[in-house]
Amino acid sequence: MLYMIIEHFREGKPRPVYERFRQRGRLAPEGLQYVSSWVSTDLRHCYQVMECADRALLDEWMAAWSDLVEFEVIPVLTSAEAAAQVLAPSHRRARQPRAGHREHGACRVRHARGCALPLAPGLLT
Repeated sequence: MLYMIIEHFREGKPRPVYERFRQRGRLAPEGLQYVSSWVSTDLRHCYQVMECADRALLDEWMAAWSDLVEFEVIPVLTSAEAAAQVLAPSHRRARQPRAGHREHGACRVRHARGCALPLAPGLLT
């Protein structure tokens, strides 16, 4: 399973995180794979994709950093996996737009808040 991890550096301080990483590495247990990461331009947050079959591995890794980082964990699918689920013959729309939601002309995909997003090139690849 893939997870989007949003790391919030405690007190907005990235230096202790980078120092520990330099000294001790990622501290990921065997079976937890780093995929990629991006850091906000203010250096206060890291957006990281991790992969593992057992969520306990992710919890173990986060425990090693919890003194320096607050975590948000979001299970995610690749766009191709999402498309396969959505386009499967048995898929039904889970919910209708909220009252007062206005449709936009080129909309094809809905995000969590119920607003419509235009279909971006390559979204389903």
